[in-house]
Amino acid sequence: MTRGRGRAAPPVIEPEGGIAYDGPAPGEWGGRRSFLFEGADLTVSGSRAFVYSLFQDIVLLGSIILAVWIRYRIEPFVFGESGEPLSVFVVFLIFKASFHYFNLYQVNLHLSLREFVSRLLAVNIVSLVLLTILYYSYPPLIIGRGILAFCVVSVIFSTSLYRGLWSALSRDVAFSKNVLILGDERAARVVVEEIEDYRHSGYRVVGLISGKAERVGEDIARGRKIIGTNADMRRICDEEDIDLIIVALEESRGNLPVNELMDLKVLGVQIVESTDFHEQFRGKIVLEGLRASWFIFSDGFVVGRFST
Repeated sequence: MTRGRGRAAPPVIEPEGGIAYDGPAPGEWGGRRSFLFEGADLTVSGSRAFVYSLFQDIVLLGSIILAVWIRYRIEPFVFGESGEPLSVFVVFLIFKASFHYFNLYQVNLHLSLREFVSRLLAVNIVSLVLLTILYYSYPPLIIGRGILAFCVVSVIFSTSLYRGLWSALSRDVAFSKNVLILGDERAARVVVEEIEDYRHSGYRVVGLISGKAERVGEDIARGRKIIGTNADMRRICDEEDIDLIIVALEESRGNLPVNELMDLKVLGVQIVESTDFHEQFRGKIVLEGLRASWFIFSDGFVVGRFST
């Protein structure tokens, strides 16, 4: 598929001293590798994330108002009477904060059904605890007897329904990133299967790249085929408007097409290793194939002050 953006030639970099260099800055293997994988943004498009968050807010607020309406049945909830609008807004803010804390607003974090249900239950438990403390501290904010129970049921049902509808209806390619996978072995197959398992993820696998010309056309997984070799990457990125290249090589040293990737990096194509992709895509680290160097230089491993 072509969206017709096209790509310009690599810019000419002219450093101090007047010596022009056409292409990415040279360097040793470590420096070039750092340049390749630096700063990849794996979030889905901003419009997709905004739409998801906006409708999640609408669903959440609507669920609370529905709970109030059900509680009073014949007397529908009317904004502006007594202090109820403020109480509803406070409940909404508490639930919204809990949703953020448990990452249920992150459309780019792809959860299994079990993970989603457990986080949704945790959201409701935490929200009830916080609201109980708040009501005990400042009774005028109490929304009404029995309404919180209806809120829990309404929020669980409406959020689950919204998540299901989003999964079914949000596969528009206009919101998606076109992905090219560099690799033809098990690591590449795992990436394909993970993306295909979450079809609403905002990623579209265009195909795979192999270092062996004889493997072109081979189906790796889920109907995704090898569509070219290392030498074809530039052409494929132009034709298919590739946004992201995932490097999923079993052994990258000696097999990584550094020059081709550096050219594409300069042209704006994001490049990421499969280990980093798994971490941001699912919030998990795939231990199989994990290199010690990735573990050593990665963020997030902090020893607490009182740890022994």
